[in-house]
Amino acid sequence: MEGYTKIQNLKGFYVSDNSLSCPHCNNLIVPILFNGIEFDWLLMKSANTLQNLIVQATCPNIDCRSCFLIVCEYATTCHDIPNVEEYLYQNPSVYFYLPFKKQPEELTPYLQVAEQRPFYKSFLKIYSQSYSAENYKLFEIAGMGFRKALEFLLKDYAIYLMPEQEEAIIKAALGNVININLKNFPTLVELAKRATWLGNDETHYLRRWEDKDISDLKRLIILTAHTIEQTEMIKQYLDEMPAPK
Repeated sequence: MEGYTKIQNLKGFYVSDNSLSCPHCNNLIVPILFNGIEFDWLLMKSANTLQNLIVQATCPNIDCRSCFLIVCEYATTCHDIPNVEEYLYQNPSVYFYLPFKKQPEELTPYLQVAEQRPFYKSFLKIYSQSYSAENYKLFEIAGMGFRKALEFLLKDYAIYLMPEQEEAIIKAALGNVININLKNFPTLVELAKRATWLGNDETHYLRRWEDKDISDLKRLIILTAHTIEQTEMIKQYLDEMPAPK
């Protein structure tokens, strides 16, 4: 049918070839359509009232090819072919999509040195997943994820510094690791304590720090990671450039 695209899984269903803006690349496109869902189709058919159609769509842009859902309005029913009903839908618009988010920019310095700093590995993975949850507005679980990322960062760093105490560090409460295993780094200790306080607020029923939120938690976690990286860079340059005798 000219000017319409057939929906693959629904017999006699067509959607008009209207252009819309891809929610991923923002280009004006006529989307590639696949399967569709007609809400309560049997009930509405018997009542002779058709409603909106939800269709899987893909951006045709070769540099995008991202998926999303569109919603189309019921327009009319055609009988161009004897004993065959064709249902036409029009005015497609974006119904739902999950935005693709890049790696959080604040992790870039640590991704660049991850191979030589093995204690970043789990931290980067957990933080990135928590960042994705936050971007999907899953705030209740994102905060818990950031708290977990902090614990892995601090414990893995403590194990890196004191490998002979690995088992004890793994089993210890995070507060003890901060106060005992990292006590030689006072700035790190103070930042880690505060990050832990806010992280605990994301996991406990009552919030202690009412004027702080997940953004403050993330800032403190990155400040903690920055302090660790600064410490390691200082050690590296002092080792590579010993004072002349």
